[in-house]
Amino acid sequence: MLDMPGLKSLLAVAEFGTVHAAARHLQLSQAALSRRIQRLEADLGIRLFLRSGRRLHLSEAGQRLLPGLREHVDAIEGAIRRVQQETHYGRPTVSLGCLPTLATVVLPAALREFERRRPGVFVRIIDDSAADLLRLVANGTVDFAVTQVGIAEPGLTHDLLGEDRLVLVLPAGHALAGAGTVGWRDLKGLALIAPGPLAGYRRVLDDARAEIGEDLSWRYEVQRITTAIGLVAAGVGATILPRLSLPAEYAGRLSAVALEAPHLVRRIGIVRRAGEPVSPPAEALRRALAARLRAALSAAPALSPDPAEAPATPDRRPGAAASRRGSR
Repeated sequence: MLDMPGLKSLLAVAEFGTVHAAARHLQLSQAALSRRIQRLEADLGIRLFLRSGRRLHLSEAGQRLLPGLREHVDAIEGAIRRVQQETHYGRPTVSLGCLPTLATVVLPAALREFERRRPGVFVRIIDDSAADLLRLVANGTVDFAVTQVGIAEPGLTHDLLGEDRLVLVLPAGHALAGAGTVGWRDLKGLALIAPGPLAGYRRVLDDARAEIGEDLSWRYEVQRITTAIGLVAAGVGATILPRLSLPAEYAGRLSAVALEAPHLVRRIGIVRRAGEPVSPPAEALRRALAARLRAALSAAPALSPDPAEAPATPDRRPGAAASRRGSR
């Protein structure tokens, strides 16, 4: 019989390195966790760990077992969670992850369309950071996630839908608000509001630091884009945001200006578990969201001036360094 508590204990000790840390994570006593590991080793007839001081290190056999074990435990827990959700809510259930910066842009229209086509389905939405969304897809908590994509993750499939350009966001009455484009050197002297470290596009900015060639004068740091937008609207400062993250209700109060040379983008797509089909309702919602996102990414108004009037500047996208590596 599959010893799920023992296998989860093995994964926790391998991840945290000590029985104390793993026991705290699993909310067990250290003695109870040690007994689980000992029982698992006895059942398998394999020594899984070697002790060095207070730390445990995977044995050679444990190292060979771990990668496949993690994948299968995540899959089993995900399958159980999906059945529990459907049983709890008493109807078909779709769980999806979505970046908060996209949730208010394309999600409402896609959900209305989905409700017309699939009435009565319970939709569970987890709006979280890109890093957390990848984890939730991998462990089966959500069927798929609408997020920023970049470096491929083992076991996951990324469906790229388009690129969302980073823009400078200013109060509508600012001196730079009427500019067609601005260069990075034009940001000197602005009180800039930085995204927190969990924001995926923060990595795009960090990776492109050498190409930008300027030290951005961050004055504030916030963890949510909605906070940055509110501060800019109140005249506290300016910020750099993905263009699609600007809510329509701020029209007339904020101005978005294109940043050039280099211009930076976050890549938007849908992440799924590779080789694992989703339920028909989940697939229907995925298709509706993909169509809405493609339209939003391709039909948004251009921020640059007409090419005939704009000076010729090289489009040095940080393809390998920034736009491909950003992962809220």
